[in-house]
Amino acid sequence: MVLLLIGLPATVLMRVLRNDFLKYAYDEESGENLVETGWKYIHGDVFRYPRFKSLLAAALGSGAQLFTLTVFIFILALVGMFYPYNRVAHFTALVTIYALTSGIAGYTSTSFYCQLEGTNCIENLLLVGCLFYGPLFLTFCFLNTVVILYNVTAALPSGTILLVVLIWALVTSPLLVFGGISGMDSKAQFQAPCRTNRYPREIPPMPWYRGTVPQMTLAGFLPFSAIYV
Repeated sequence: MVLLLIGLPATVLMRVLRNDFLKYAYDEESGENLVETGWKYIHGDVFRYPRFKSLLAAALGSGAQLFTLTVFIFILALVGMFYPYNRVAHFTALVTIYALTSGIAGYTSTSFYCQLEGTNCIENLLLVGCLFYGPLFLTFCFLNTVVILYNVTAALPSGTILLVVLIWALVTSPLLVFGGISGMDSKAQFQAPCRTNRYPREIPPMPWYRGTVPQMTLAGFLPFSAIYV
């Protein structure tokens, strides 16, 4: 279901972009002056540096780390490291691999941030370190507190929580900083496939249903309804 929800829109977008590229290539060869629409209308602003470049780089770094984590978990599952009756091994592997792959997040985030001509790499490192772990830890603390209040045996003891915090402080954070330093030393440069306009194009006002909140609601409703049903 997830692959279907992702693959169908991706296929439609690829077909639309391919048709646009073919049409614009034909227009340039034929020398016709047509009204700029679609990709040809916005291509000069697509690769402009974003306003919140640090947040974008942090999201990219966290995504790279989670993707690497997912790949390793699938590999361990394929070789038979996990069993249905032993959930502790699964959780241990998740925590361990997440801690050891934090350097990937630091390197990916800071290298991309430097390509976007960012200047505050320390802020970017702090952001990528807390972007995923912060909300996850707060959610865990809330749920664990509720479980303790209801006297359920599924609550984690304080010793386990302290161990996770120590792993984050002594393993995850140093690897994150090391990856960030390596990313700052990277010589890669951002090369846009097309020229960026000097002045940003004015965005016309959109109807209310195309705003941020309605679009986020609709985007989350489709996978939620598929999972719920």
